[in-house]
Amino acid sequence: MLELKQIQINLVDALQNDRYNAQSVLTAYAWKALQVQETHNCVCQFLIESFDEAEETDKKFSHQDHKPPLYGLPFSVKENFFIKGYDSCIGLTKYLNNPRQDDCTMVTHLRSLGAVPFVTTNVPQTLLSFVCSNPVYGTTGNPKNVNRTPGGSSGGDACLTALGGTSFGTGSDIGGSLRIPASMCGLVSLKPTQDRYVVHNAHGGIPGRGRLGLSYGFFTKRVEEQVLLWEQVFGSEDYHKLVPKCAPIPYRPHLYSETTSKKSLRIGYFTNDGFLRPTPGYVQTADDVRLAQEACDEYIKEFTSLWHELQIDALICPAFVVPSVPHENVGKLSACVFATGLYNLLDYPAGIVPVDCVKKEDDAHLMDEESWPTGNNFVLKFVRNAAANSEGLPLAVQVVTLPYEEEKYLQKLGWIVRDGISFGVDFLLYKGGVQLYHSSIGIRIVEPNERLNDNCLLALKRELSNCKKLFMFNTWSWNKVRICDLDASNGDEE
Repeated sequence: MLELKQIQINLVDALQNDRYNAQSVLTAYAWKALQVQETHNCVCQFLIESFDEAEETDKKFSHQDHKPPLYGLPFSVKENFFIKGYDSCIGLTKYLNNPRQDDCTMVTHLRSLGAVPFVTTNVPQTLLSFVCSNPVYGTTGNPKNVNRTPGGSSGGDACLTALGGTSFGTGSDIGGSLRIPASMCGLVSLKPTQDRYVVHNAHGGIPGRGRLGLSYGFFTKRVEEQVLLWEQVFGSEDYHKLVPKCAPIPYRPHLYSETTSKKSLRIGYFTNDGFLRPTPGYVQTADDVRLAQEACDEYIKEFTSLWHELQIDALICPAFVVPSVPHENVGKLSACVFATGLYNLLDYPAGIVPVDCVKKEDDAHLMDEESWPTGNNFVLKFVRNAAANSEGLPLAVQVVTLPYEEEKYLQKLGWIVRDGISFGVDFLLYKGGVQLYHSSIGIRIVEPNERLNDNCLLALKRELSNCKKLFMFNTWSWNKVRICDLDASNGDEE
């Protein structure tokens, strides 16, 4: 019997060196996204045109010496970002059957860099929650436990990224909407300074520079992937022409390299922001990695003044108050958003990196009134009840720097988690043919550098189209989606 074994590859290098092409990689991710959708309900719409887009990308760049830096990488799009010809309803029926006339500028920019958008992902209704649920697309489950939330408002993208259904995800953050899902799903993410990456043609926030800073960013599994993406995004002249309000500050590798030197750095940390006491797992995580604290005008001045007075280079603090909690508990925990919203108020860059998981003893300490007293604080009682039985769920730290010093943040993450594989993707290696995953959907084999089997592609497109039809009939049960057999005899058009 031939052995199937799981491997990891550097997908960026494989695409740049023509080991794979955009179409084969997109096919792999589309099948995986279907599998994830079956179990976690994180997808809103599949962009069927993405296959034509990948084919055109291959015609233009395959076997060429100079390829765009993100050539062939399929990525997911948060549902509040506009895609021409598709709805962007943020869970509101009033926005259904209202296809957008223009693409989100972030999507336009990533396309110009060679990446291929192929799916939109779920959000809470109006984006104002960290439970990822709405009456149109239903509820998204956490990658580790479908009965718990992946966070919000970018929860669908975080879930899909964590489960390997996309090479990287996209999101926005006005109170923690990138950082909360990243912490709950075990991902890396960065909320940059508000005007370092401005995005148009998307729902979210009040137009103009808001008091509570609205930022945009990415979900990845590794720090190196964040570096690659921000290297291309920060200070792009083409993007500045598209969105003039975006600050033309290029990626500054010298800031990154300076902070990787052996010069002594001064790092501030805290385990309790004085507003809500984190659960024991987060306190322990904060202590282990030396976490951070402090938190309108006068407050921002005081905060910045103290920062300079202490001469710190970065601040490390708990990513959130709780790990992922059951969906029904989120409504009572809105005060927890203070942990992330503070840095939107300050407009300080802040990012997330996973470092640990909740341990059995953390659960025990949480339930012990002496170890983790709640007194008469009803919010802390809600926190205790919601965070009970969290063993095994991801824990993360939040790293904060001064405005426009995102490069220092990326370097600090590299210190916390060392991992040299960029865009590593799980594949099955079988007889020299690569692709995809062993799952309830089945094993898809696509030979490297060979033309995709037409029947395979037709079958996949049909499944994605069927998903779209289910949504049109307001049938949100993905149990009704039947995955077809990929034998050639079953691959013909119906």
